[in-house]
Amino acid sequence: MIQGGTATWNIRDTHMMDTLTRLMEFQGKDSAKSIIWAHNTHIGDDKYTDMA
Repeated sequence: MIQGGTATWNIRDTHMMDTLTRLMEFQGKDSAKSIIWAHNTHIGDDKYTDMA
């Protein structure tokens, strides 16, 4: 996925958000809570890795 480019990441992120939205609606938006874990490839800076 890392080498798949922006489109690959966007598809995965969109799917994750759609799934989270459905789960929150199922549980009741006013009372449901979620904890989202972000992988380091989403929030990190690859300039300091072998992927740069």
